[in-house]
Amino acid sequence: MAEYSVIGKGFIRKDAMDKVTGRALYAADMQPKGLTYGRLLGSPIAHGIIKSIDTSEAEKLEGVVAVVTGADAPDIRTGYIEDRHVICKKKVRYVGDPVAAVAAVTPEIAEDALDLIKVEYEELPAVLDPIESFQSDCPVVIHEDLPNYRTKPVPLLTYRLEPDHKNVFIHRKIRHGNIEEGFAEADFIYEDTYTMPRAQHCPMEPHACVVEPDVNGGITIWASEQGGVRLKYFICDTFGLESSKVRFITPYVGGGFGGKVDLMVTPIAVMLAAKSGRPVRLEMSREEVFIHGNPRSPAIVQIKDGYKKDGTLVARQITEYINGGAYSGHVTVLCNDGAFGATGTYRVPHMKLDAYGVHTNTPATGPYRALGAELLDFAIECHMDRAAEQLGIDQLEIRKMNLLVDGDIDANNQVTYNNATMEALDKAAEYIQWGKDMRREDGPWIIAKGLACGNKYTMSGSTSSIIAKAHDDGTIEIRHYQIEMGQGCNTVLAQIAAEQFGITPDKVKIVFDDSAFCPFDHGTFCSRGTFMNGNAVLKTCRKLKQMVLERGAEVLGVPAEQLDTSNGEIFEINNPENRCTYKKMFNNGGWIPEKGELIATSAFTYDEGTIDAETGQGEPVAYYSYGAIGIELALNRDTGEVRILKSGGWYDAGQILNEKTIQGQIDGAVAMGIGQAVFEETLFNSNGKIINGNYRDYKIPTMLDIPFNEGIESGFVGEPHKRGPYGAKGIGEVAMVPIMPAIANAINNAMDVKVNDLPMTKERVWRALHSAK
Repeated sequence: MAEYSVIGKGFIRKDAMDKVTGRALYAADMQPKGLTYGRLLGSPIAHGIIKSIDTSEAEKLEGVVAVVTGADAPDIRTGYIEDRHVICKKKVRYVGDPVAAVAAVTPEIAEDALDLIKVEYEELPAVLDPIESFQSDCPVVIHEDLPNYRTKPVPLLTYRLEPDHKNVFIHRKIRHGNIEEGFAEADFIYEDTYTMPRAQHCPMEPHACVVEPDVNGGITIWASEQGGVRLKYFICDTFGLESSKVRFITPYVGGGFGGKVDLMVTPIAVMLAAKSGRPVRLEMSREEVFIHGNPRSPAIVQIKDGYKKDGTLVARQITEYINGGAYSGHVTVLCNDGAFGATGTYRVPHMKLDAYGVHTNTPATGPYRALGAELLDFAIECHMDRAAEQLGIDQLEIRKMNLLVDGDIDANNQVTYNNATMEALDKAAEYIQWGKDMRREDGPWIIAKGLACGNKYTMSGSTSSIIAKAHDDGTIEIRHYQIEMGQGCNTVLAQIAAEQFGITPDKVKIVFDDSAFCPFDHGTFCSRGTFMNGNAVLKTCRKLKQMVLERGAEVLGVPAEQLDTSNGEIFEINNPENRCTYKKMFNNGGWIPEKGELIATSAFTYDEGTIDAETGQGEPVAYYSYGAIGIELALNRDTGEVRILKSGGWYDAGQILNEKTIQGQIDGAVAMGIGQAVFEETLFNSNGKIINGNYRDYKIPTMLDIPFNEGIESGFVGEPHKRGPYGAKGIGEVAMVPIMPAIANAINNAMDVKVNDLPMTKERVWRALHSAK
């Protein structure tokens, strides 16, 4: 890879001092004058008709400034499939579905007011299981008007209902080759089913917002979200507001991982602020985050694979049922795009995939750090291990013989390029010494190893824009709306700008996530942030640099093409002593004749790809990031407890821009993957109520559950991406994708029995061990 002065170096994060000193501000830290406090009232039943709501006693309570219900909400529905009102109007569809909200001068008064609201319901039958809900004869129809709901146009997203399955809100198809011919060619066919539960994102910061109205009919919103300026326009469209009257600010976000892609509490806070004329803070409790926080969608995946005797994969059929909960939300995109998790890793001449998004009477779900790719990857990687065992082929070798390599055609009919999975897999296998001591015993502990590969796609058809400004002291200012939620984007974007201007990142000023100053961005999700915003910074800085050199040419009397800039100076390339500082380019007060400022703006759009609605064939993926991981663990045969001893992952993320920030993402991904593999599952009672909605009952890994020191290793493979900024791709999501199946494969290698269901808790593992006996 090329040598750079700034790119690839491990500079300290731009937000480091703010965060370690406590100066960093989050949405709930905002304190406009006259602040009031909002609280939500949710439905106590999973499905029912709202017969009446009486808020009169709550409104009389001293200190209450506003009470809103569905009667106050706009008639417009929200979502990609517009199936949800801001507050329920006539019907509730899950336990906790908001039916009213209160704003009061203290949180305690707001809580008391909720108890005074009287709601009468007519309870209806509910369906909690997605397979039951999928059936054509399911007696419960959650959205009777689903065929009549409007949909929002989204690049490469195909909306498809199933008339015979009333609770299916989207059906994603892939048809590559001929699946019947593929299975006819196969010598061995293996099929099984895998399940993944509802999992929480567990960000440190709960979802929160503050909404402040002004006397001119405008509002300022501070919101903990990761959807970018796009969500400002969601508010404008929902409430019929002029965009110039809405200022949308996203302060630092204390973790998102996909759970803050959509606005959940902000529209209700807007209603309370509008009705009261006072600023309102609406912050979810931890229990409310478990209900309303867009948790990872549960899925059931059925796979049927056909292999030749030598292990060559010839056919793969997948049927996936994704439980979207009561409202489709972002699961519409998850179901559509998550299918790429099945197409980007292996060469499959004949593939048939059907993914269904299904409504149930449970809280709405959403994306989780891979947007559905992790669901299919878990099932595929486990299934391949089992097939290898049946065929008598090494689990490493069956992967290597079927991996996509550059030049191959994938199941989207798209040409593979910049794919270093093979190298990543070899390094992961080498780290855990694959083939040596594959299964050994140490008292009650069984030591075993597992491997898995994974990919994470980034879709075509999105835009990032940047404003860049040159200051008279040589500082370069970058304004953007990529959400800073812990991943270090401000640092990486500063490095890209610094490389362009020959300065250090501390001479780059970042202004971020305020619609009053920062330009449009589609949001921070789908591993698009570094790739899209990085390219936008490059494009804009090159434009600004040309403006700087043209102004330098006026001062130095040399044509701009003979000049360059570094360290806050402009100089003649062939006569470096002929130079001037940025200060000399500006008049006193920091202005330039005729121009006023040296400021540039530009946008980077990755051209919308193509996809056939019926077959899934086309060029829908902007790029893939790839990875592989090796896991060594210990399993206690007496208790079922699992301990991860070693984790070694290697990733193809193109050119590494800042290894320190990437390392933080990888280490966090390991923790999240371990949590999903062996700990995390949201549980419901028979009435549809979450029964472990807190960190006492919902188990997540601690530092003692994660490998450390020599037990955890990561590295990078591959070449710079041909279209990435300095060759970079994303890594925040792909780093988690293969972890769950690698752990599952190691557990199954230890047990000699199959565990197909996540999480593999010690209770579930113990039962599998003893049922086998």
